[in-house]
Amino acid sequence: MSTWVKLTLVIHGGVPFLARLLHVKESSLYAFIDEIVRKYFPQSVVNEFFIKDDKLLSDRIDRDLSNAEEDFINSTSTPTIVSPEYKTQAPDGSLAQDLLGGEMSIGNNFTEK
Repeated sequence: MSTWVKLTLVIHGGVPFLARLLHVKESSLYAFIDEIVRKYFPQSVVNEFFIKDDKLLSDRIDRDLSNAEEDFINSTSTPTIVSPEYKTQAPDGSLAQDLLGGEMSIGNNFTEK
């Protein structure tokens, strides 16, 4: 229990102080510390602290989702949209087609050759 109290005081008390001292946002500093801990000290008490703190965990999840979305957008190619084909046929001689004209249709090929 004393470890958690000390860790809470150091992180939640030290980060705002360091943020003011370094002229950076607190959220950026929390994110920086979190990424360092995740990469180099994944089994540490500090990593467990970040996981158990609701706000810090929520920020971690938001960063992970943003990074995953950016990676997905960068890795997928944009689809090619082909212009539709307009087709008409001459009237077949029926009364309706004599009045309205021949058959008209619009189509598109969705498969690539």
